Amino acid sequence: MIVFLFLLLFGWGSFSTYADVNNLVSFGLGFATGSACHEIGHASLILAQGGYVTDIGLMYTNGNFSDKDTHVLDYKKSVVSLGGYIAESLATEVILQTESLHKNDFALGWMYMGIYCNISNPFFYYVLGSKKNDLGYYASTGADPLIPSLLMVGYGIYALQRAISSNDISDRMSRNIFNLKFDF
Repeated sequence: MIVFLFLLLFGWGSFSTYADVNNLVSFGLGFATGSACHEIGHASLILAQGGYVTDIGLMYTNGNFSDKDTHVLDYKKSVVSLGGYIAESLATEVILQTESLHKNDFALGWMYMGIYCNISNPFFYYVLGSKKNDLGYYASTGADPLIPSLLMVGYGIYALQRAISSNDISDRMSRNIFNLKFDF
């Protein structure tokens, strides 16, 4: 799906070699792995708080807690709702700080998933009014999502600026993955 979207956006003819398509596929697989990392972040916090994971997929994680106290249960759920962003931000930071990964299309896809998620979810929640995301779930526990949203957007913009400023990453993204002949 992600590969098809990129091919649709940039045109089938913009890929001149097998390597271009291969780089894009690696990037797409890394992007999807970033989504799995997000869900593992949720699952990890469910387990860390004494709950159990009932179901996990590429876009969702379900779990249960045995707590009967509504306040304790809401607190645990609010913590779990932020676990995906924590996991993605940590993975993004590792990739940004490891220069050998700057030329790895899979790692860059994973990193950009983390940046995308940190910036897009507050946008969807506040600007588009979508409550069917982690911030909506966080708010449903009675917590105010403003501070987590500001932290997410702040980190996402900071990480994106660092990625664009890196000659290794911007060159890799523009020339090798998307076959665009310009510099950021």
